[in-house]
Amino acid sequence: MLVNTKALVLKSIPFKESDLIVTLFTQKFGKINVLVKGAKKMKSKLSYSVQMFTFGDYLLYKKNNNLPILRQGDVDLTFKNHSFDLGVLSAAYYICEFVNFFMLENEHNQKLFRLTEKTMRMLTTHKEKSKTILATFKIKAMALMGYSPYLTGCVLCGEKNENYIFSVPQGGLVCESCLPYKNKFISKRHRLLMLFVLRTTFEEILNTEVKDSEVKYLNKVLNKYIQFYSDGHIFKSEQIFQKL
Repeated sequence: MLVNTKALVLKSIPFKESDLIVTLFTQKFGKINVLVKGAKKMKSKLSYSVQMFTFGDYLLYKKNNNLPILRQGDVDLTFKNHSFDLGVLSAAYYICEFVNFFMLENEHNQKLFRLTEKTMRMLTTHKEKSKTILATFKIKAMALMGYSPYLTGCVLCGEKNENYIFSVPQGGLVCESCLPYKNKFISKRHRLLMLFVLRTTFEEILNTEVKDSEVKYLNKVLNKYIQFYSDGHIFKSEQIFQKL
């Protein structure tokens, strides 16, 4: 049976002499592995369409429970023109790592797919904002995976207060009344920034003036948050991104 789906190439591994097994995040089937025959050959018509970070339309041959075979790939979005932009590439790499880690094989998440596609397109058109775009993806993606931080009051007592910390284990803001000890409070601006990024569209976020220091803080907090809910997993791309 031949099926068509939009997909993002997450990663690939060599298979046999000239083939690849490619992991796709697809619109119709979730995360799947497909066999790409002859992809490592110089004259392969499929090799370009299975480069990492590539978005496109893919024609797959599926038979019973066998590994689907890629028959055709039409590229819609590629990062070929950004091969020397480490900020954009490391952000794209992070997104692929994130999706590959959190999504189970054959698991569907249409909203995460749409967010992923939107984020990748934003990276190619607003490369100077790659850090802001990545922070936006992180908090929105965590929310779609069921780990949305609680940012409108105290996660423990529900009261609204002026002074909070952001507690990673508690999953959101904790007010000073619920703290067993004194701690450094999150500033009101940082708190409102997190809420704004969580709830607002990419377009509005990118049209808002946000300081580099604020984006750095947001990424730092979200990295700890994601690391906690991924059982301590460290994404290789994040280590690269932090050095830029």
